Parts: sequence; structure tokens; C-alpha cells
Amino acid sequence: MEFQRTGRPTILVSNDDGIEAPGLRALVLALHTANFAKIIVCAPDTERSAQSHAITLTRQLQASQRLVQGAEKAWAVDGTPADTVQLALSGSLFEDNIDLCLSGINRGDNCGIHVIYSGTVGAAREASIKGVPAMALSLDDYSPTTTAGYSSGATFAAALTKSMLGLLPGTENLMDDLVGAVVNVNFPSGSQADVRGIQMTHQSGACVEAGFQEHPAVSSTPAANTTGPAEDVQQRVFRAHMSQMRPQRYVSVTPLTLRCDIPFGQAAGASHHPSPRVPHAVASIVKAAAAEMGVPAWLSTTSSWLLCKLELALQGSLLDHLSVPTRDVTKMADQAILSEEDRVVVMRFGHDLTSNVCKWM
Repeated sequence: MEFQRTGRPTILVSNDDGIEAPGLRALVLALHTANFAKIIVCAPDTERSAQSHAITLTRQLQASQRLVQGAEKAWAVDGTPADTVQLALSGSLFEDNIDLCLSGINRGDNCGIHVIYSGTVGAAREASIKGVPAMALSLDDYSPTTTAGYSSGATFAAALTKSMLGLLPGTENLMDDLVGAVVNVNFPSGSQADVRGIQMTHQSGACVEAGFQEHPAVSSTPAANTTGPAEDVQQRVFRAHMSQMRPQRYVSVTPLTLRCDIPFGQAAGASHHPSPRVPHAVASIVKAAAAEMGVPAWLSTTSSWLLCKLELALQGSLLDHLSVPTRDVTKMADQAILSEEDRVVVMRFGHDLTSNVCKWM
């Protein structure tokens, strides 16, 4: 499907935390302040977290207009996140041709395998299924209760959005490459000054694990309530890349596909997956947004089984010549980060890691 846009772009904003959520409000306000697009909102009327891609089939949906500062029009729907995007794209509520769908900013991260549970990612995925490029946005923090707690993420989200729309240098004509994929973004907690860079990452295999607690039931039927994630929220780290080994303070950008089956035979052809140019398009978005924000861009595609090779390659006197963020080999392996500048230094010493350790984009 070819993406087409004429004039000022229109951005649809949805989420799974509800239309009153401070993350959505902060995002809309940041986009409005940046003043590069028309903003419309269609979101659940209340929190609908962990709804995944559920849609409503057994009843009518109710929609009511709401006031969201910065949005030209906003609707609250008593349905799931995917419902709201379906309805927004149907033409029933908005006459606009929607150019991009943003979902978030979610309260809490959406990384690893547990993106499957996420209503935030589900809303973005619904837009992508319908041929609209989409980005899911989440904050690695459950504590903020006001828009101020989301201001850093919202500012970075505006830069990434401009980049995705092709409004920054080096990002022109990328939208066609992004149809059929979802760009999943996770922001670190803290202030904008705390952010160390924007990193393109892989999805890890980590997943949320619920804790259960038995409660005596009045009837003879046993009952159990979930107590939420079994892990300590204060000990959470990014799970988008290298699972628990990912450090904090980087904006993580992960391209996700729509298809779930493993291709084989003729199904492995071009129609099975999104454009093979998706990684390049996302890398361009990361680089342009990082330049806009004045932070480093890390384009690491190193997988976990290469970490040992990285550690071995960087042992010995070579460490004395590297201008990397840390000289500690273990931490360096955990981060799996080397800049283009560092790669050149490594090549000077006869260690071309581009072919043996890291794939550079």
C-alpha cells in the first residue's frame, strides 16, 4: 500500500490509559506546541490497560466528545484501544485523512514479549493493519500522576514524530517503508537532561509475570486476585534489548512486525513481511530525532550470543584506545554500544568488528 499525504499532516492520538490520562494529555500538548500537524484524539473513556488487540463485538459502542488541550477534536469511546482506532479510521467521527497514529504515552513500559498484552501497542497495531503508519509510546515509570511527569517523553515523542513524518533532514519519503510495521518506543524515567541518547533496539524474550494471592471466597468457588507484576517496580529496567541487561536512560526504539507466523516455502516471499527497508527507515528516524534533540543515536543490532565475542575482541591493550562510554568490558558488553567514531578507532588497530561483532547501519 502506498502512503499518500497532501498538505499539513493529521495525527490521531489514542492510548489504553483513557482519554483523561496525563500521558496522553502531555503528548497532545507537546505536539500542539511543536506546531507541525493537526492533532485529533480518539481514546477509551476509562483505563483499558492490558486489552491487547481486543475489539467489541457484542454491543454498541458509545462515543462522546471531550475537550483535550491541543487537540482540534477529541472523542472518548467506551471500548478497547483497538476499538477507538477502528472507529477513528472509519470516517464516522473524523473527516480527516489520518497520516499517522500515535498511541500513548503509556504509564509503564511496553517491552519484550509482553507487548502482546499491551493495549497501547494494540491500538498502534490496529492503525498499522489499516495501512496507517503507527508508533506506540510508553514511559518506564508508573509513578507520574500529572502531565509534568511525562514532559521529557513527550518532547522526545514530538521529535520522533517529526522524523517519522519526514519533516526532519534525512527522513524524507520514509512513510511507505513503515506501512505494515509498528514503531515501539519506550522512554526512560526522569528529566530530559537525564536521557543519554536514542537507541534502536531488538525485542527481547522477557515477559511480565503476574503474582497471585488466594482469598477465601464466600461461596464454595475458590477465588484468586492478581497482585500485579511479581517484580519490584523500582527494579524495572528496559526489556526492549538484551532483557535485564539493558541500562536505563536511553530512549528505546524497536520496530515490530504484524505477522506472527514463521515463514516457510512460498510464504517467505515479499508479501509475508513489511518492507525490508523498515530497519533502515527506523534507523533514519532515530538518527534524525537524536540530532533534533542534541543527543547521541545508537544503532546497535548486536544479539546476545555475540556479547562474548565483543568482550574477547575488546580485551587487552585495545581498551586503552577506545573512546567508548565506559572501559569496563562487562558494562560495555551489557550496553552493546559502539559509535561510528569508536568503530573507526577499532578498525585502525586491525579489529574490524563490523563484520565479526556488530552490523552497522
